[in-house]
Amino acid sequence: MRYAAFRRRRLPVGSGAIEPAVRRVVNLRLKGSSVLSTEEHAEGILHLRAYANCGRWAELKSAVLANTGCRPTARLVRTA
Repeated sequence: MRYAAFRRRRLPVGSGAIEPAVRRVVNLRLKGSSVLSTEEHAEGILHLRAYANCGRWAELKSAVLANTGCRPTARLVRTA
């Protein structure tokens, strides 16, 4: 964690704000009715949400592409 940067921005660094978030994200979203996920898939989803919510999606994308050698194949569809 970048505690010094968080303190400069006056962001909380304790676990008090995290515990209710865990309850909401994990218990309500991943254990909800008609939701079937394995522990491995749930952990992956939590990692993706964490990267997306803290603005580090591009960092994750480049790390995955560098480590796996996969290249995205989706193409943008432009509408007139």
